[in-house]
Order: sequence, then C-alpha cells, then structure tokens
Amino acid sequence: CKCKLVLLVESVRLVNSGSPCAGRVEVYHRGQWGTVDGFGGWDMKAAAVVCKELGCGIALSARRGAHFGKGSRFIVAYNVQCRGSEAALSDCPSGKWNHYSWPHSYDVGVICSGSTRRRNIGDVSIGWISPGGSERWLTTGVCKPTSLAGERLRPLALVITGG
Repeated sequence: CKCKLVLLVESVRLVNSGSPCAGRVEVYHRGQWGTVDGFGGWDMKAAAVVCKELGCGIALSARRGAHFGKGSRFIVAYNVQCRGSEAALSDCPSGKWNHYSWPHSYDVGVICSGSTRRRNIGDVSIGWISPGGSERWLTTGVCKPTSLAGERLRPLALVITGG
C-alpha cells in the first residue's frame, strides 16, 4: 500500500486559550507571527474562515478588543473583510499586509465549535508544523492509495509519498 503524508505549514494559529480551536488569531507573515487588528471590523464571516482553515469546525464567536490577550509583536493585517467562502484568511480582502507597530487593543480572536483540529483529505495522515515550532500529526482512516487531485494546498505545503 502506498501512503501519502501531507505536511502543511501553518499560516494561521490560535493562541492564549488552552484550546487548539479558540484563541487570539495570529498570522505568519514575512518570517514572523503577528496579530490581526479588529478596529476596522472583524465578524463571524472572518471567524468562519479561520475555523475552516484550521479544521476546527464552525465559528461560534468572533472576538475583538484583545479578548484573548494582547499580542506582543507586530500587527500584520487590518480591516479584514471576508465573505465567509474563502479557503484561507489570506484570501480575504483587507488592508495591506505588513508589520505594523500599532497598539494591540483590538487584537481579534475566534471560538470554533471543534475541540480537535482535523483536516480530512481521504484516508491520509495529515500533520501541521508551525514555522520554527512543534509538529503535530493526525491520522485518518486506513492507509490506502489516495488521490490529492483538486485539493488546494497552502503555498508552503509538502507532500511526501511513501510505501
């Protein structure tokens, strides 16, 4: 049997809640993690995109005002205006992505319905690795030949095929 292992490099994470599916939204941009500013708006549509991107179910709450604490580095995105159908937060219209040294008073967060991150692409093993950080793997189903045709992988994704 041929197994496919899919390693996805995260571009979004949730921190400061103790749950993998709730927390302050942080985005990996130009080599560093930063927050998203919610002053210009942050709603359930944007939260839904984050929950979907992370495999955390549906959005239960979109939080602003640093509900999950203030970030300590840069703000990388602001005025995020998702339609809710985007595959990733980076696909949503927003102000220019950069490293802003603004106060973190409006850092955004989400609470998703899931308690465990899961991304299903047939019967494959799926894992995430945070840039410069930890590696996490989920295994779904039995190892079977699986086609990844049509699956939208993030730009830094790596597909490893073994036997």
